[in-house]
Amino acid sequence: MRFEAPKEDCLATVAKAVEAYHYSGMTPDAVVELSQIRTIATGRDHLKEVADFPVPWFDPENIKEGVEAGKRGSYTPKIWIDTKRGVFYFQYTD
Repeated sequence: MRFEAPKEDCLATVAKAVEAYHYSGMTPDAVVELSQIRTIATGRDHLKEVADFPVPWFDPENIKEGVEAGKRGSYTPKIWIDTKRGVFYFQYTD
């Protein structure tokens, strides 16, 4: 998922994602990981396609200034926020 909004709205959405996953049966460690917003890592890659469907609009590797939460892994949510452009990215894979 990707949407564009003011930086403050993007950051506020992290808490909403944490709340949703808190009640989803996700492990407590994963919920804590998702709630910890940190400066974005320099190296990022992303999915270029999902089930043979290209997703060129999902491009967190283009973030110059931003934050992230969660971690990449199977059945684990990951969030990136481009704080300069106001773009929220959410990835959950199986």
